[in-house]
Amino acid sequence: MEQANFNFENVLSGISNIFKEVNEKAALAKQKNDERLQILKNDAKALQKLLESLSGQEGQQKASEMQRVEDELSSLGLEYEQLTSNGADLRQKVDLAKQTVQKLGEEQKQRSLAVHPRARYSVNVYRDMSKINWHEDHEPNELKGFVRSKAGLKTFCFDCDKQSSFFIANSLWEMGEDDSGEQNISRGQKQGAAC
Repeated sequence: MEQANFNFENVLSGISNIFKEVNEKAALAKQKNDERLQILKNDAKALQKLLESLSGQEGQQKASEMQRVEDELSSLGLEYEQLTSNGADLRQKVDLAKQTVQKLGEEQKQRSLAVHPRARYSVNVYRDMSKINWHEDHEPNELKGFVRSKAGLKTFCFDCDKQSSFFIANSLWEMGEDDSGEQNISRGQKQGAAC
């Protein structure tokens, strides 16, 4: 079940990265469009001044060139609107995908609980019998948690690279039985790595 959640988190992260990339591309397109618009406006003003100063056939050529520049400006405006619209559509698709992934994750969790009630029961029995509670957030080569015993709660942290599985199993067993296990754990942690 943790693997399924992990995969969904990766999917959500991937979708978020795509969303960021789309936003960055839309911002870049807007910036380029704004720069082009400004250049074209400046060119249009210069052409207008030139047109006013010229007369006759030369003026007509400049007028047609100015018309071409205005058409290009209009085309760039339409292109910018299309890019903005595409960005909004992509945002909606990303939001829908996030919702779908969350829904699938919940369904998977429910199926997992419904399909494996016996395994869940076995894990609960194991936890109750051994009195060991594991911490889920730890380094990959560490075992962390606490043991409930007659003397109270005893925490543990073992480095799997530096301590053998035999030593760890014996230490946990002794922690569950009595206080003498605490002395052995202390001795073993001096030999191994401290967490």
